[in-house]
Amino acid sequence: MGIWDRRAPDAPVERFPRTRDGVELARERWDRLIGPPLAQSRGAGNLAGLERLAASGAVVVAGHVIKLDDALYVAGHGRDFAGVWDRERPEDWPLERFPADDRGLFRAQEAAARRLRSWLLRTKILSSGRWMAFGVSP
Repeated sequence: MGIWDRRAPDAPVERFPRTRDGVELARERWDRLIGPPLAQSRGAGNLAGLERLAASGAVVVAGHVIKLDDALYVAGHGRDFAGVWDRERPEDWPLERFPADDRGLFRAQEAAARRLRSWLLRTKILSSGRWMAFGVSP
């Protein structure tokens, strides 16, 4: 098991044992390699303390698919925590922090989804919805 560089596909850059520990080591190494460039490419590289995003392409909130590039709130990992960041305040540390384990990341994703749902209601649905007035026409 290993990690390959697409520009030099003949041999892996790093090899890992085919064990549970090896899989975990490979995953951690992959996250360290791909995390910062992925965050940068998704417009989140300037968020204080963010090392890698929780999702890579899009999130679904209340039936709406939101590209990560467009989401106001993003869930991800810091050095030793999971958290929720606000793109409008990139210099601030996360709005919410959770443990760095899988459960903590799940809670961070739930918190980001709650915030995104409120944001959608405030900005997308209400501002672009059709307004109707009920009454009697003359």
